[in-house]
Amino acid sequence: MNSNLVSRFVKVVVINETNGSTLKGITNDDKSLLNGHNILELNLTENANVDAILQAPRVSLSSLISLNLSQCNLNSIPDAFKDLTINELNLSHNSLNKVPGCIIDGLKSLQVIDVSHNQLTYFQEPMCVKKLRILHVNNNKLINIPEWVLKLHAFNLEELNYSFNDLTSLEESRFHQVPTYELKNLIIKNCSIRNSDVVHLKNIKSLRFLDLSNENDNKLFNSITNCDELLNKPRWDDRLKILCLNYLGISDLPNEIALLVSLEELFVSKNELLWLPESIVTLQNLRLLDLSFNKLVCLPQHFYKIQTLQILILAHNSLSSFIYSYPPNLKKLDLYDNLLESYNDMCLGDIQIDLEMNYIDTLILNEKYQSLKKSLRVNLNEIRCDGSKELVNEYSESESSASTAYSSTEEKECINKTYEDKFEEYWSSDGTVDLCKNGCTLSDNEWTGCEEKSNVNVKKKVVRRYPSWIFQDVDVIN
Repeated sequence: MNSNLVSRFVKVVVINETNGSTLKGITNDDKSLLNGHNILELNLTENANVDAILQAPRVSLSSLISLNLSQCNLNSIPDAFKDLTINELNLSHNSLNKVPGCIIDGLKSLQVIDVSHNQLTYFQEPMCVKKLRILHVNNNKLINIPEWVLKLHAFNLEELNYSFNDLTSLEESRFHQVPTYELKNLIIKNCSIRNSDVVHLKNIKSLRFLDLSNENDNKLFNSITNCDELLNKPRWDDRLKILCLNYLGISDLPNEIALLVSLEELFVSKNELLWLPESIVTLQNLRLLDLSFNKLVCLPQHFYKIQTLQILILAHNSLSSFIYSYPPNLKKLDLYDNLLESYNDMCLGDIQIDLEMNYIDTLILNEKYQSLKKSLRVNLNEIRCDGSKELVNEYSESESSASTAYSSTEEKECINKTYEDKFEEYWSSDGTVDLCKNGCTLSDNEWTGCEEKSNVNVKKKVVRRYPSWIFQDVDVIN
């Protein structure tokens, strides 16, 4: 096939941000890219003059399969778009308060729709419902998952991101009625999900990826604090590969976690976990385990038996000791900010590791450790410190605090002077102490079998005496 002919059809056009709202803002190079080509993919991200670009002379969109209009400050798009045969449309990060009519009444070939980060309150069933595979409606103002999704009209839908929208109820869902339902990826972070919704999520047999996490404390906080129901015989227990349960306030992982036999990645960061069930070591497909920002004090004794584990994230916990044998295929071990005083360096090898902010003096570790630590931190979205924590002796600390109770020089002098004046001892000429003058007697050192407590606050009854004539009658006195 002629290479020039191929290049005219396999065309990806990306036009950078242009200034102004007229065609004058488009450079000659931009025009030349659009003219005379059968464009397959057109990316107009962050352009303010989308209409001018699309109306450029000799623009051919008949072969277009992908159109990206994200971050263009759009509140609508032309109805003429409905006749396009595109498969992918990205309208994310705009100002849409309703789904464009061209999606509802046209664009029958659409397989991917991204209208995330807009102001949508409702999404009626589109013409492309039977072909739709990916739908992103996250970060809008929806009050429930669209009815046509819950009732499986989009039976070919494989991925749904509904995060940061309200979720009234899943009771209308019919996930259990269609055994061939294709939904594989479900992301519903910060959607006001409650424990009562879990039973419906368990019915999506085809699930491979499930994210029920929270990212912040907004009013749409997911409230799934008990994992027992979620992991109690879900229909996806032998298919799920990735499970995300971050920031849910979970204090306990049930033994049923071991029933997720296909699980490859487990994220339970920012919870209240103190320990893990021993059954977790039976997850023989697990490759990544994120337990950061919990309260873990120990790990299961046979943790090293997770043969497939490659990435273990334990940063920001309370581990004071660590397993002596590491999983054989471990490549990354994050132990930043724990309570470790030692570690088994004999088993580390080339594992990327971070031991900073423990009770370990990392300054004496060799250059290899520094290099491995640097490699582990490459893709972290977190500012970290180097060095060790200071091991504090509680007894010394209490002594120190007591000795510094009076830090002022004047206060110390005043106290010492008062003490000396009050307890000045009287010595006789023969060198003995006059106990009486010092306010002491020999009985002060004797135990009488009971302890008398003097209470300085005891009130004394005062009897006032009056002359007898006060109580005599006046006549008697006269």
